[in-house]
Amino acid sequence: YGDGPEGAIVSPSNERELMDVLKLVRERKVSINRELRVSRVAMASIERVDPASGIAWVGAGVRLADLDRTLADSGLSLGPMSPGAMALDVAEVLEGPRAGLRCAPGGRLEPMCIALRALMPDGRVYSSLASPRSAVGPDLDAVFLGACGRTGLILSAALRTFPAPEIARKVSYRFDDPGPMMRGLRSAIREGCWVARAKVERRSPGFVLEVELAGSASVVELDLACLEEHAL
Repeated sequence: YGDGPEGAIVSPSNERELMDVLKLVRERKVSINRELRVSRVAMASIERVDPASGIAWVGAGVRLADLDRTLADSGLSLGPMSPGAMALDVAEVLEGPRAGLRCAPGGRLEPMCIALRALMPDGRVYSSLASPRSAVGPDLDAVFLGACGRTGLILSAALRTFPAPEIARKVSYRFDDPGPMMRGLRSAIREGCWVARAKVERRSPGFVLEVELAGSASVVELDLACLEEHAL
């Protein structure tokens, strides 16, 4: 237990200690993530990565940046994510306001988590199984995603990954007005252009948009053509 930059924080070393923490939280009516943050840094193991299915089984304390580096050894990636997201751990991404959503090709949001284990406030453990995207029926995982720990604390998760990009290419465009610049970028993303990173700078007399595209050689060429059509 200690004081962190965002207030009091407790770091249980295993699931048993985490159960004890939740018991004290119930008894003293403490609000998790408001009055007390529960770190899962001790649960930072990368249990298994399956290159065939593209699924990684990881502990809740694994930092996304560390996981992405490990995935690279299997030719996989978490996909384009912001530096701020990469600095978070699995629990923070799944339980926080992101609710485990990330951008996928085509500009849509999709959940990166396909199964999870969580410790509920009464001490019971919830566990789900990885299911295909076409599966139908109630998905109780959603009760824990984005709930900020109110319904339970995530212990581990199975995450869907993407094939690692083969190449990366940077291009830049100059605009007099930021309005058309942002409309062009959004339109390209909506049509499927997968932007790994984008940066905007004010450079007199206008603005410069720098975009990094990543993927296979053929995909990057298609994305570049799409981007230029909308940007120009």
